[in-house]
Amino acid sequence: MKSIKKTIKIVLGYLNSMLNGVKYSKGVYIGVGAKIVGGKNVSIGERAEIMPYSMMVSLGGGKIEVGKGATVSMFSRIGAIGYVKIGDYVEMGPNCFIADYNHEYENIDVPIKRQGVRFSAMIDGSPNVVIGDGSWLGTHVVVAGNIKIGKHCVIGANSVVSKDIPDYCVAVGSPAKVVKRYNFATREWEKVLN
Repeated sequence: MKSIKKTIKIVLGYLNSMLNGVKYSKGVYIGVGAKIVGGKNVSIGERAEIMPYSMMVSLGGGKIEVGKGATVSMFSRIGAIGYVKIGDYVEMGPNCFIADYNHEYENIDVPIKRQGVRFSAMIDGSPNVVIGDGSWLGTHVVVAGNIKIGKHCVIGANSVVSKDIPDYCVAVGSPAKVVKRYNFATREWEKVLN
């Protein structure tokens, strides 16, 4: 029974990759109701899972890269004008939002919807948003703008990441602040005083 489910997932992943214009990688799963806009600018690594009802949107040629074994969970949204990179084996809880842009708000006489978006291109072509390998984003995490989250980080549920988070850290809150960091000398997690 388990092998039948796995086979169905692989076939669905292949078909959904073709329907969304995404280059197929071995073992990719793209769930029912998942939507990928601008699929030719989206790459999905081997055995990655794009869960049901999630969405990835490439705006104006923006690049989205999802690493091997990564999971974009249900109802999550990823948007790119520049370049968003989700590392290998990243785990995301449901309803996460990741974008390399934000709404503009300069003119109080113009509705925000009509003011466009704020976006800062990276000069060297590196990603605007990076979620490091092996990291975990809890439910309802928001990442917007030029943000780098290091490898093997935990971002607590409902956190809003507004500045970079170093490798091997736990960050929580709105805005997210580092509360623990792994110390390789002592081989222990240490509280960070803010």
